[in-house]
Amino acid sequence: MHGILFGSRDNQYEVHPQLTLHKCQCNILHEDTHDAHVPGLPSTWPGGAGEPCPSLTLPCGHTFNPTAIAVHFLYQHMRCPVCRVGYDGVMRLECVPTDMRDAFRDKLQCMRQSDGPPAGSWFAVRVSDVELDLLLTVEVAHTDNDFTALARTRLYRAAPRMGTSFNTYNTQRSFSRLLSAFLARQTAASDVVLRVCMNHPLFEHPLCSAALAVTDNTSSHTLRMALHSECIARLHYTPLEHRVDVHTSTLVRTCVARLQQALTYYLHFPV
Repeated sequence: MHGILFGSRDNQYEVHPQLTLHKCQCNILHEDTHDAHVPGLPSTWPGGAGEPCPSLTLPCGHTFNPTAIAVHFLYQHMRCPVCRVGYDGVMRLECVPTDMRDAFRDKLQCMRQSDGPPAGSWFAVRVSDVELDLLLTVEVAHTDNDFTALARTRLYRAAPRMGTSFNTYNTQRSFSRLLSAFLARQTAASDVVLRVCMNHPLFEHPLCSAALAVTDNTSSHTLRMALHSECIARLHYTPLEHRVDVHTSTLVRTCVARLQQALTYYLHFPV
């Protein structure tokens, strides 16, 4: 294992990844790092003894082909593509091994010239298609224990609500029955806490609310799910009824951003 230094162009951020000979799955190209290939660039980097290393692990623990992650850092930002830990600035080219810099410089210039979709092309995303894969889960836990799923449901948009950015979404009947039955059994002395999570295949991570102690099961409670401190969904509930509100435009914008990122990788790293 061999450590290297990646630094930002503005000299405000440094990270020390590890080059390794281990066979791993690249989290950008989604194939074995030994087989990963970025057209026009070398697939391995020299290790401490000069041995060709096909894998690079960031301090956050996620592994990539070294060329793939270097292109990402040089072209977009220095955040891990998986967990987003890192820095918003781009990496300086001098972090690339000297004998590779000309090839990386040419690759970046080609990528910048080809930014955007091909001329005459356009892409459309239907809101209903994004909503189709929404999944809401209520989880419960006793104090100091891990959360377990209590009830899970698909979400279906009801009629738009006037005068608000949020739309109301219906849940499956089985979800409503399970949640209502659970809340009805709780007492004021219960040590049970509850949280709600919303997931979508295009989310990096599920959106989870803070845990709420199930104490007063007669009044109304609201559990909020936030993305980058912005509320994207909320569950209002009592033991007898509940309502799910989703900020549809934020939801769609988040999913479209992930699609654009995937498209960028597809165009620049063709399979």
